[in-house]
Amino acid sequence: MKDINRNFLEPSDYKYLFFAWLFPGAGHFMLGFKRKAFIIGGIIIFMILYGLYLHGHIYTPSDQLQLFKLGSLFELGMGPLYFILSATPLRAGVVKSFTFEYGTSFILTGAILNYFAIIDVADHLLGRHKNSIWEENNH
Repeated sequence: MKDINRNFLEPSDYKYLFFAWLFPGAGHFMLGFKRKAFIIGGIIIFMILYGLYLHGHIYTPSDQLQLFKLGSLFELGMGPLYFILSATPLRAGVVKSFTFEYGTSFILTGAILNYFAIIDVADHLLGRHKNSIWEENNH
């Protein structure tokens, strides 16, 4: 780990945040929190895949409603998976499916959870988790 109780991230810390965005759990994994990485990454990936299974919609900037355009910013939290899914027919979902709204909610929530995971990586880098169970069991 780096310095404890820093107020700002160093330029070298941003690689952890980038990898946390690139693949859910990767930032925690790189910091040595392997169990936490698998838990967080597994939950986020499950939510996105289950949302697709429920025929959910992937928001894109080309959607007509302004709220859906805003949803595309939130779904950028999926990382590169967002760009892959938004380029496939899966992005439309199946509106006639009775699970459409649930699926869309799962996808959106999984993407937002990844933003929270990125913030958690930053908190670890800044030393804000020094008394947590994750820090105690890590070393």
